[in-house]
Amino acid sequence: MSDPETREQIIEKIKEGCALKTVLRKDKPCPHSGSSKTCADCSYDWMTIALEVIKVANFRRASYEKEMEKVKALSEKVEYIEGIVKNIFLLFGRMGEGVTAFQDLSKHAEQYFFKNEEEKTKEADNKEKDKKEKKERKNGIQAGGKSKKSKKRG
Repeated sequence: MSDPETREQIIEKIKEGCALKTVLRKDKPCPHSGSSKTCADCSYDWMTIALEVIKVANFRRASYEKEMEKVKALSEKVEYIEGIVKNIFLLFGRMGEGVTAFQDLSKHAEQYFFKNEEEKTKEADNKEKDKKEKKERKNGIQAGGKSKKSKKRG
């Protein structure tokens, strides 16, 4: 049941039964009720009971507003911390992307380096082969007097 908002609502609640029961804790009965435990034989008059109810309701409303301010402040702190955590994870993600990109770059550089080394090795081998062939041809011409082409023709 919600707290009464106006004096008229409080008086209506008083007519229905003990108005203080709706705003006091259940473990604390109305301290001013008479032997019948209703407002009918209460030692307070109607206006005093209504003012007591308003006082309790206002206290609850004020404490509720204080709690809401605390919750709002804590919510702002949580949002701030969530933003920091989000930025940290984004940073880690970017760092991971950077590491991955660096690894890819390293692989490409390594492949390029080894490819160039293989090509240079092949070129060197081909040059050596060419030199050997030239040398053999030269030696063949000097030894036999004729080149391979001239042997085929003749």
